[in-house]
Amino acid sequence: LKHQKKKKEDLSCQVELCGAKLVRAKQLLSDLGGEKTRWEGLVSELSDELLVLTGHVLLAAGQMAYLGPYASEYRDEQRRYWHEQCKLKGIPVAQEMPSLAKTLGDPTVIQRWHVDGLPTDAFSIDNAITISNSRRWPLLIDPQGQAEKWIKTMETARG
Repeated sequence: LKHQKKKKEDLSCQVELCGAKLVRAKQLLSDLGGEKTRWEGLVSELSDELLVLTGHVLLAAGQMAYLGPYASEYRDEQRRYWHEQCKLKGIPVAQEMPSLAKTLGDPTVIQRWHVDGLPTDAFSIDNAITISNSRRWPLLIDPQGQAEKWIKTMETARG
């Protein structure tokens, strides 16, 4: 009789444990259901970006190769023209004009540049991306000394 009571207690403990595991499993499944929705959205977004990657890289390469020495107004005007030409020629691009930071930039690196003193405007970010992806040093016209400060801060770690 004592043995049977012990067996009954063990079985009831196992039932409670299984019930708790079942509750946690249901919670996990419901949480993962939200992740599934998020992942499906991310896959859709990345698929859309993949379709227009060719045009975006073409525009970024043009900007890197030809527009470095020009003021932001002329750069924007030329990029808009190239963007429209891509659409007319059937080169896949997004409806809105892509930025150099979105195409070639790494958000973590750009954030680090801001911490190192790079101004947060798009023109400065584009210039920093151009500098970081160039083989040769550019001529910097820097009347306010912002680029000099940024480069010195960024290169301090290298000695």
